[in-house]
Amino acid sequence: MVEEAKKELPYTFGVPCNYDELLSLVGGYSADDQMTILDRVRKCNHSSLAEGNKEKLETLFSLLVEYYGDLANERPLKIDLIDKLVRHLYELCQQSPMKSAEVLQSVIHDKYGEFDSICEKTTKVKYPGLDILLYFKLVSLLFPTSDFRHSVVTPTMLFMSQILTHCQPTNHRDVAVGLFVCSLFLQYIHLSKKFVPEVVNYLQGVLYLGTRKEDSVCHFLPPFKPYGKQTQLLALEKEESLREREISPLSISQVFSSINTEELNTDQFHISVIATCLHLLQQLSELYLELPSYREIFCSIKLALTQLHTAVYPKSIQEKIDKLHQQLSSKDGSPRSFLQKEKKKPPSMKFFEPKIEEDYDMDSKRKNKSKRMNEMQKLTYKHRREMKGAVREIRKDSQFIARQKLQEQLDRDAERRQKVNELHQMLASQEGDCKRIGRKKVKF
Repeated sequence: MVEEAKKELPYTFGVPCNYDELLSLVGGYSADDQMTILDRVRKCNHSSLAEGNKEKLETLFSLLVEYYGDLANERPLKIDLIDKLVRHLYELCQQSPMKSAEVLQSVIHDKYGEFDSICEKTTKVKYPGLDILLYFKLVSLLFPTSDFRHSVVTPTMLFMSQILTHCQPTNHRDVAVGLFVCSLFLQYIHLSKKFVPEVVNYLQGVLYLGTRKEDSVCHFLPPFKPYGKQTQLLALEKEESLREREISPLSISQVFSSINTEELNTDQFHISVIATCLHLLQQLSELYLELPSYREIFCSIKLALTQLHTAVYPKSIQEKIDKLHQQLSSKDGSPRSFLQKEKKKPPSMKFFEPKIEEDYDMDSKRKNKSKRMNEMQKLTYKHRREMKGAVREIRKDSQFIARQKLQEQLDRDAERRQKVNELHQMLASQEGDCKRIGRKKVKF
């Protein structure tokens, strides 16, 4: 029983003031126990219990954001703990949205500063780590992504577009990271339907990595190159034994869990990457279906699809390629409306000619009225003035009465305290007399 009591968590916790206190608070516990500790910290220090608790919880949010990024860099990756931590971050963000936005904005600003300094020094920019990718995911969960401009979401989207533009994929992990950023972009724009050309260009480049280079005439843009070892990243080695193979979903946690990138150099991984790319292109084509430039946006994607050697891929991927090609070709024969003037002019607003009086007198309204009407206006004005004065006097009287009542109450309280003090003094003197008489009896 004693050992079980020692293992049991306390029911009250204080809010940690710095990051070291947070680590000492949750360190050494399992994921469930850590969530229990955070629950009790928030309940014991709720903003409705005492003044200053709101600022303490805001500090807790900033510490948990830092802890969230450190968990992403730990190996082995504790993905369950990260998922459970998001709930606390979301609820704390709803309590103080402005302070939470400032915290995430500063984190994104610092990460982008490091990334931009690397871009200025060299052209071979590495893809970011898992902590930055999970921060991108956290922003989409905490803040609205459909706003035209947002203090946190807009810089995050610019950061993600810079990654897709400047980072050149040199290994299989880089390709998976780029696809993860593309999937995050689709989550950001699924309501606003903003056009992101970086995503279209990157997905086209991923298809290029899986095409045959001897007969490929696909056009692409940086960060992809037409030559080098990187152009064969998604080339299949054993084409005969892949037609009946099942497709496993691509997991970013598994990608970062692999110690060596050569572990990802398998045909199974290549097929999963192509399947993920086709799935994202399917969603992107449905999202931009109503754009007037739909054909021009996806014309290079159609060309890249024709360059894929579909016969060596599993049947499910072949069906995805055919379905995507049909959807991209659905608007090929649709005619376009020419730019032309409207058939009839829009109806204009009706304007009325102003009535202008050349000999206008300011006192004409008063003179034109009858004597009885003028007297009524004077009486109405006097009545309003007297009414305002009466209300003002009543307000003054009520304030005076309230002050008098307060003073009387204070006087009564002072008199009561004085009488109580006198009683205490009298009782103290009587008690002293009793003790003195008792001492005299003892002497006798």
